[in-house]
Amino acid sequence: MVSHSLALPMICFTTLWALVGVVAPFLVPKGPNRGVIVTSLILTAICCYLL
Repeated sequence: MVSHSLALPMICFTTLWALVGVVAPFLVPKGPNRGVIVTSLILTAICCYLL
């Protein structure tokens, strides 16, 4: 029998970082540094998910 003890944490962390990387950039207000902030959010989500 396969243990599913890692399934729930994996789903939770994947959902969390997907929200940070996909939804959060749309919530950043328009401004001169918007591109930098969006890039930082996406890179943070990718790096934290991979780590």
